[in-house]
Amino acid sequence: FYQHMKDLKNLKGKKMTPVQTLKKFFYTIICIILIAVFLSGCAESPEQKQIIKESKKRVKIKLEGVVKPFASYRLLAPVTGEVKEIFVKEGDWVKKGEKIYIIKSELLDIDIQNLKDDIAQIDNEIGLTRRSEYKELSAREALIQAAKAKLDRVASLYAEHCATKSEVESAEEKYFNLFNSKEAVREKFNTQRSTLLKERKTKIAALRKLEYIKNHTIVKAPISGFFISSKIVVDQEVQKGSTIAKILDLRKVVVRAGIASGLFQFIHENDKVSIDFITTPPYHKEAVISKIIPIVDPKIGRMVVEINLDNPNFLLQDGTKALITIQPKGKAQKEIYKYFYKKGSSVIEIRTDIK
Repeated sequence: FYQHMKDLKNLKGKKMTPVQTLKKFFYTIICIILIAVFLSGCAESPEQKQIIKESKKRVKIKLEGVVKPFASYRLLAPVTGEVKEIFVKEGDWVKKGEKIYIIKSELLDIDIQNLKDDIAQIDNEIGLTRRSEYKELSAREALIQAAKAKLDRVASLYAEHCATKSEVESAEEKYFNLFNSKEAVREKFNTQRSTLLKERKTKIAALRKLEYIKNHTIVKAPISGFFISSKIVVDQEVQKGSTIAKILDLRKVVVRAGIASGLFQFIHENDKVSIDFITTPPYHKEAVISKIIPIVDPKIGRMVVEINLDNPNFLLQDGTKALITIQPKGKAQKEIYKYFYKKGSSVIEIRTDIK
């Protein structure tokens, strides 16, 4: 393009053919259009694109919005298994708590039985420790009683000067050693049982969790709404955590729109708005701002404005586009005019002294 313009410039003062004249006219028009597009596009900030001059000293704010269900929920497969029964059809209205799917998981049943077997084995080991402890303590008790009887005899002989002091001390040492060993045996078996009981508690918690999951393999609707399946059919295997359906409640909807952060201070909850929906037939609605989220959403680079609406005729669907008009009043109108107004502009330009 540049080379063509250069060639045409070199023809200045020379007689041009009709083809050359047409080329010059054509490239001149393209050049004007490109310059206009460049100047109109690169100068506008996000705020400039959303603030429109309505009349002298009055502006309005235009936002593009989208309709979202007021309530929606993804149904996730609670376990890996096969869908054994489906109770509703695509588009059915379901009530909260109504049965949707039954999912059968053989692996879940195997895991539950394995845990039950493990718990039974632990109970058996606890019983063995109790019996072993009783047997060993009984044997120690017999040895202690024999040692005590011997100590009593040696002590009597020592009183009659028929035994030495060292024999008495030896009998005492044997008696006390056996007595202390009895306590060591009791402590050993208490430690073993404590370890087994902790393991049993862990196994029982895991079992209860799996039994809870098994009881919830009957998937129920968590909210009331329209059932939208992901084309799951009977006998199809699903993976734990995968989305198997959605439920949307469109009796109410929320219109979400993004605002440039520079406009946050001029828009408030309960401000009146005018909404034009892109529907057939066209739909217009007057409403108020329900909520403003003053954090920039990284996905859209804007703060988010939400407007809640009733949707009795279901004309508004998930993803319906909307054009939202806000007419600032009073102080907000004056402040916007003060900071953004520039005489002669069709689109209000942001001033450099904005705080």
